Amino acid sequence: MEPTVRIAKEREQSDGWLFDAGITRADGQSHHELFLNFADYNYYCPDGTLPPARVAEAVLAFFARHAELTQLHERLDASVPRRRLLHADRDIREILGQLAQ
Repeated sequence: MEPTVRIAKEREQSDGWLFDAGITRADGQSHHELFLNFADYNYYCPDGTLPPARVAEAVLAFFARHAELTQLHERLDASVPRRRLLHADRDIREILGQLAQ
């Protein structure tokens, strides 16, 4: 079963957005706060045409596919995949493109 993600609530902050989010996998559900700062939003959506929640959903989907990044972490930061996994940028952009269809 492919993991599914959901963004439940969005709160704007002075430096980005904080989302209440969830990931459902075959072995259960996890709840997280996902922080998306303005720099990461601009990196994934340089023209600013997508809502921040859409970018957050793509980042969360990447996290869902890489459980090692989410284990034991209630708070997730959208910048972590880019720093930890070489292919993260490409994969998140690909996910974002799939969500836009």
